[in-house]
Amino acid sequence: MSETTRYQVTKSRYYLTDSLPEGRLIWVDEEPGRADVQILRGHATKAFVDHMTREHEYILGGGVSAWSQYWTPGEARAEGEPLHLDYARARWALSPTGDIAVALEQDGGFVWVIREGHVDPLVVEAFNKILLRLVGDGLWRQDFEENAPSGSAADQAQTAAPQD
Repeated sequence: MSETTRYQVTKSRYYLTDSLPEGRLIWVDEEPGRADVQILRGHATKAFVDHMTREHEYILGGGVSAWSQYWTPGEARAEGEPLHLDYARARWALSPTGDIAVALEQDGGFVWVIREGHVDPLVVEAFNKILLRLVGDGLWRQDFEENAPSGSAADQAQTAAPQD
């Protein structure tokens, strides 16, 4: 088993693409310190992906939040089945009104409330499964220097992660 490594995430970009692996509407492409979210064109608006990119630039680059990845480079982690470790909660939810997307803390978790019409409900469902794996299993974490976690959830998740 490889040792779990922590990478501070400083960049994230959302964009539309014309091609994803078969059957996928959304894909997370990770490298150390970066996580890009690709959505199949026709399943989200350009306004949505531009808005999410700007919001994440502010959150990650402005010192508002300290998100880290816990992983071994080269792993296909987002595609792994969630282990339901319940390390943390994050999700997307649709709303009939409001801004394009607003981040809220809710019941000890994190939710992006997205105005209907900006992203296909099937993309929301697929990304919530990815978040259950990445955030729920502790592979993505919001770390604060004074209480950075030990890594045990990530170590468990890493052990169960698919190996290519």
